[in-house]
Amino acid sequence: DEFGLFAGIAVVREFKNHITVGIPATLNKADRGAMSANSLFYEWLNSYDIKDAIERPDRASKKWDDIVKFAAPLLRKRIGNQTESGNVTLSYEQLLTLADGLIKEDESLKLATTFGDRSLPLSALFIDTLADNRPEQVKKWTNELVAALAGNGADAEKAIEVSAILWQKYLDDFVDRIDLSEYASRESELTDEERERFNELKEKYSVKDGNFENEFSVQNSFEKSTASRFTIRLAVLHLMAKASIEMLRCSQAAPNSEFYTDLTDRERLNLLFPFYNFKKKSGSLSFCPCMLLASGQSFLIRRESGWLLTLRSLIKR
Repeated sequence: DEFGLFAGIAVVREFKNHITVGIPATLNKADRGAMSANSLFYEWLNSYDIKDAIERPDRASKKWDDIVKFAAPLLRKRIGNQTESGNVTLSYEQLLTLADGLIKEDESLKLATTFGDRSLPLSALFIDTLADNRPEQVKKWTNELVAALAGNGADAEKAIEVSAILWQKYLDDFVDRIDLSEYASRESELTDEERERFNELKEKYSVKDGNFENEFSVQNSFEKSTASRFTIRLAVLHLMAKASIEMLRCSQAAPNSEFYTDLTDRERLNLLFPFYNFKKKSGSLSFCPCMLLASGQSFLIRRESGWLLTLRSLIKR
């Protein structure tokens, strides 16, 4: 009846972002011609994103063999989609092992989800295949998944390219803002050359009438990037790796400097999940730590301290 249809689809929709697949197991009216206008409209309305789940070909069959045969491939597809979108993390090492055909008899697929670590026996995930054919099907599925996750290198190349641009942009903007801060603190003592540079910087950062409210905001031209989530995430991680390497180099060159101590876990967290507070706008960032904001006189420091002190000043905000 209509209530069963409405309730069933509501349950499917409730769990559509989880590693589950809801499908119709029983139907009073397998023939769509016998369905009411309300039922037809409701199925059509929900078909845009859960079409696979509600369009079982043999709608009249109530046999579990038919239901499982239809549902198991959808579950594997769901796991793949959730993994590619970043909602689920699989063990890459295990995937490579399975892709090589090295499958233990009682092996389970390891999944890290928002709700905790889970495991799913491969014999259950491939319950629709004969036991003799299961290893080959597992190998085929994991190879396809590994290929989709690895890509063709374009994502990594783009991430490194974006990371390099962000790095240089950060350095360029920081030098500008160090100068802006320094010149503002001793405006009456500036040389002609420094005053010319000061005026250029004020114009560049829209500083008027001595209003320096936004003088330390870090500019970022990638806020509206169309890059994929994976590329963006990889760019941030690449940027952090580069920052850590530079921090290590500086600490080795100046072992007694307090500026180059190891970053704390809290500071690393702020790098990965920075906050900004532009005028009339605040929130967390979803793209890159280069939009971190610092304010006050934290940038009135000696230039030779380098960008790393700046990084520390930024992330301590």
